[in-house]
Amino acid sequence: MENELTIDWINAGQTVLPTLLLRYYRRLNLSNDELVLVLQLKSYMDQGNYFPKMEDIAEHMNMTEQNVFKAVHQLIQKKVLTIE
Repeated sequence: MENELTIDWINAGQTVLPTLLLRYYRRLNLSNDELVLVLQLKSYMDQGNYFPKMEDIAEHMNMTEQNVFKAVHQLIQKKVLTIE
């Protein structure tokens, strides 16, 4: 079982993120949940999915879709996220 999980982790790929984001996300006025949402979105983008379903993100973050939607809008208001 553990071996299968390790193989799944390896096959899932990696997401690279800026060290400065981890170091200074509080200075950007981001909450922990907002940081994790940014990481989730970056992960989807790394896989070529630039508009993931809120339902999928909510499931991964153990949040409601409504709360994910609100958090996305907060990131837009904070100018951390843009939609083009």
